Amino acid sequence: MTAFLMLVACANAEVTLNFEAVVEDSPFVCGGPVTLTDGATVEITDFRLFLHDLALLDDEGKREPLRIDDDGAWAKDGTVLLDFEDGCLNGTPSTNTTVTGRTREGDYTGLAFTVGVPFEQNHDNPAAAEAPLSTTSMHWTWQAGYKFIRLDYERDGQGGQVHLGSAGCQGTVGDITGCDRPNRASAEVALGDTVVVDLGPLVRAPTCMGTDDASCAAVYDALGMDLSTGEPVTTASLFSAR
Repeated sequence: MTAFLMLVACANAEVTLNFEAVVEDSPFVCGGPVTLTDGATVEITDFRLFLHDLALLDDEGKREPLRIDDDGAWAKDGTVLLDFEDGCLNGTPSTNTTVTGRTREGDYTGLAFTVGVPFEQNHDNPAAAEAPLSTTSMHWTWQAGYKFIRLDYERDGQGGQVHLGSAGCQGTVGDITGCDRPNRASAEVALGDTVVVDLGPLVRAPTCMGTDDASCAAVYDALGMDLSTGEPVTTASLFSAR
């Protein structure tokens, strides 16, 4: 904590945020089997997610936006793709588990962010987009938007997926007027060395595609969203600081 506060004690200082995926108490290893506390064996083969609206928080909860560095690969216009898979089955060998940016002078104790892609970017044509929104495997053609979370796995030999993005959208790619279920989760964590993402609650569902099906209940609960509306109601509990 002290090192971070010293880092941002000068104006326009660089900030680096590190993210780590775990499965309950086990580190995430793409394609590696993990035994859960309920006795099930899970093998995760893909985990990627988009973040935006990142901000640092002072001890009164005041937000200071983090100006994200555009790097030509993982971040553009404030939207970041975190990629924990290494091509063990899907995706590519390249990974990204850090976010870099700049902030104003201040003493900060927390971090806030939104899981997903902003509405203004979410419904553009990925074929014409710049990285990371040019990643077509993170696009939902049938929902005319992006998968905010892509999690593919096997649980006791049965395939499962958590693909979460805005649903019930009206219009076509490039001309979407609104969505019934935004499905953008909000998170706040204390500042530490690492932001931890626990996939344990997500792999309890056989499959969740962002609808109000009962199979999505555990996913929405972990993401702090209302199952019936897709709106955030509390901070996403699968994120924590270490």
